[in-house]
Amino acid sequence: MKENKAKIIAVVGIFLILAGTIAGVLWAKGRNQTENKTSHQKTESVTTTSTTEGTAKEIKKTKKVKPTTTEKKTTTATTSKKKDKYKTDPTPEGKPAPKEPQDTKIDTAKTYTCTIEIVCKTVLSHREDLKDGKEAIVPQNGVMLKKTKVSFSKGQNAYDVLLKVTRQHKIHFESSNVPGYNTRYIEGIGNLYEKDCGELSGWMYQVNGWFPNYGCSRYEVKNGDTISWQYTCDLGEDIGGNNG
Repeated sequence: MKENKAKIIAVVGIFLILAGTIAGVLWAKGRNQTENKTSHQKTESVTTTSTTEGTAKEIKKTKKVKPTTTEKKTTTATTSKKKDKYKTDPTPEGKPAPKEPQDTKIDTAKTYTCTIEIVCKTVLSHREDLKDGKEAIVPQNGVMLKKTKVSFSKGQNAYDVLLKVTRQHKIHFESSNVPGYNTRYIEGIGNLYEKDCGELSGWMYQVNGWFPNYGCSRYEVKNGDTISWQYTCDLGEDIGGNNG
């Protein structure tokens, strides 16, 4: 009897020990899972916060970023290369933009005065390039019309003034219309035409020391302007005509 009772107590003890051990293992495992989960949540929270803050800083930084000087210059350069519908580059800063003759109204009630001259001095040093029969039409001093004051109406252009003064002084003059550039092209003055003194020769006009980069019928004359019609033998190089 005593032996049976001892055996029962021993079995119960072993069972309790096993149960305690299993409970301890389960408790430890559960704790580890809880800690891991909590740790993972903290990690995710930190990562999310870090990512969000980083994004916010990037957006804020992007908003504050301004174009550099180089970028501004590039933009300006790109814009300056854009031509208008008549293939004309933008005029230099401070110079008058072209005025389309069909959009300009002439006000005869308002008259002004400008100065005009017609010269072909470059030919004097290129007489060997003149076409036969052209030597006689070139003045010895290279001046076809000395500086002369001419009156004009508000809204008239450089072509109008040239037409008027050549008629007044009975100077031969011939021009043609160039629709693609919306202007009149001066072919010859005083019987001296383009290519009469070399393949690169022809007439150019200058206003107040500047050679406009558009045709004469698109330049609206202003009171006090000085207009100089000059014959070039080298596509403007010999008269400084490349500053448009």
